[in-house]
Amino acid sequence: MNPLRAKFRWLLFPLVGLLLAGIGICLYLTRFHDIEMYGDQSATLSNCPQTETTNCEVVNTSGYAEFLGVPISALGIPTYLLLLLLSLGGWRNPRLLTYAFAIGLLTVAYSVYLYYISTVKIGYLCDWCFRLYCINAGIALLCGIAAWRNPLGLLRDVFADLSHPPRELRMAAAAFAGMLVLTVAGERAYRSALTRVPTSSVMAASSSMPVAGTPFQASSSLAEFSVREGKLQLEPFDLNGRLGKGKPLALIFWQPGVRVSEEGLVSFARFLKEQAPQVDAFAVVGGGPEERAEIAWEAFCLLGVPPDLRLLRDEGFALFKQLALPGFPTLALLDGRGVLVSARIQGLRQSIAGAAGGMDAEALIRQVAGGSSPATAPALLPYYPSSELYGHCAPSFHLPELFSGKDRLFTPRSENGKPTFLMFWSSTCKHCQKEIPQLVEYLKKHPGEFNLISVALIRPGVSDGFNHRKVTEAYVRTNQLTWPVLDDSSGFASDLYRVTSTPTTFLITAAGQVAGAWYHPHEKLETALNPAIAKLAQVGGACTPFLPDPAKRASFSVAAPDGSQVSIDTLANRPTVLHFWATWCAPCQAELPSLLKFRKTLARQGGQVVLVSVEDADAAGRVMKYGSNLASGFESFLAPREGLAQRLDLSYSVPRTYLLAGGGEVLRTYRGAQPWEDPLFERSVMTLLQLPAR
Repeated sequence: MNPLRAKFRWLLFPLVGLLLAGIGICLYLTRFHDIEMYGDQSATLSNCPQTETTNCEVVNTSGYAEFLGVPISALGIPTYLLLLLLSLGGWRNPRLLTYAFAIGLLTVAYSVYLYYISTVKIGYLCDWCFRLYCINAGIALLCGIAAWRNPLGLLRDVFADLSHPPRELRMAAAAFAGMLVLTVAGERAYRSALTRVPTSSVMAASSSMPVAGTPFQASSSLAEFSVREGKLQLEPFDLNGRLGKGKPLALIFWQPGVRVSEEGLVSFARFLKEQAPQVDAFAVVGGGPEERAEIAWEAFCLLGVPPDLRLLRDEGFALFKQLALPGFPTLALLDGRGVLVSARIQGLRQSIAGAAGGMDAEALIRQVAGGSSPATAPALLPYYPSSELYGHCAPSFHLPELFSGKDRLFTPRSENGKPTFLMFWSSTCKHCQKEIPQLVEYLKKHPGEFNLISVALIRPGVSDGFNHRKVTEAYVRTNQLTWPVLDDSSGFASDLYRVTSTPTTFLITAAGQVAGAWYHPHEKLETALNPAIAKLAQVGGACTPFLPDPAKRASFSVAAPDGSQVSIDTLANRPTVLHFWATWCAPCQAELPSLLKFRKTLARQGGQVVLVSVEDADAAGRVMKYGSNLASGFESFLAPREGLAQRLDLSYSVPRTYLLAGGGEVLRTYRGAQPWEDPLFERSVMTLLQLPAR
């Protein structure tokens, strides 16, 4: 080696450090990928903030994160190992540095390609991948300087050796092939050892989880909601004192404002009241120290639950955590001995694994209500509320198109006689990132085999600047989705179809019947699509509509300007914006002008705004005087009483708005002033009321 080249041999030390770092990053990303895609999804990636442009988890679990079924990060391990061997050998044999330089240039070119895939196709940058890109650039740079030769001369030597491979090149190729086989075999062995376990099952292994067969003891106290002298109070509730007294007990955990959760609470409560009255039933809602109790109480009072159902508050979600519940709604069932039978009941039709005769949660509750209890804790299979739609007609709806904002009506019965796949997805859903590219490729090869409609779940913007709508639009453009993409930022369609996760794809026959649904992405979508299409073609006959009872209704009366009493049920005879306000409320004063402008738009589309002042009847003159200064023909009801108003002081927080469907069902509750002049918010309200946008 000439002296000048030897002068820069010290650069091999930082080069070795870079390669070791690259191997470590690849191992880290491969472990994360396999756990998330094939394991219990308990892994996380540190030092990678999730912003509008950066999301390491989405990138490393997308459909582009594998090549021929092998994680791309795993392929980097033998590459860096080979470069490590070449770099160490280059200390004495400069020819090996020439090979390392050429491989380094190839990794740089591959980094540019991956950067394009990440930012354009997936829509996010991965900070961990970017670190690898920097390492790749450093490899070529350090090898070139250490060799201290013209880069073109180095490449000429490599191409010359490729035409007549010397012993060093043959050994390097053999070493890489061996390391590649060992890496893939090791990754496959690691993947096979993983178990796809729901997160809830991982939580159940917590030391705080009750031991099966032993009496349960709550580690935290609860409080009971009660109304005394017209005021809402929280009083201590002794759960442990009720356990083991010979009477079974059911705790129904739910989340206010989430339709699926509220419907589940109503379903559980009615079943227990009508078919298992031996069970003491309580609704349980979590809350933090700064959360107003009135918010949960208001939502609870709107629900059609039995009037004697009592509501408990789980401060800080302590009991929820102790039971390691899988989500909302969940029913925790305890037998007459105080033994926890199950804390995994999420639906009455939820099946029990291995039970004879297809036993479900409903039968289990009846069994415990009758005085008996299973010898071992039953293992309940995953439950999806949307399975209640199976065999029924798929509900119709209209949503705005993502880009144009024009209303598009979805009707399940297809005009072309082909089945329909209705897909609910999110641009930041890592499993959707795996499913959608496969759909794109399949439709390129098999156009027109079925109808595909996708419903994009879009979150509102947040204070840190993240704009989910822009990310979704960019994803649709760069991935060239050719099917209709509808905007469900209002949440109407996902509520209607009881969607709790993405992707969820409903399989709908040509006649409009929901034949089933997919709740997970596919490793090879084509192998699932072909039999599904054939099965849908065989399902015939008419379907029956899916008509669930409305979960929430606002029932009370108000005073009209002429002093007469009017029921809200009478007023809400068409889609309605029911707005609570007061003349003394500063936010109300700021909001009312824009709401009155929106009232005209809503009326043209077949809806209405009903104003209700929470002030008493004596304020009628003041209310009308205030309103007449805002708009001609101003009208507001006031002094709510009876029904909901009897259980809750409706003036506890104003302004507050209910969106009511034509039959009086409460679709949404908005607290605080709303941006009625914002086109996106207006479109969301119109969608929820199922009125055409202007």
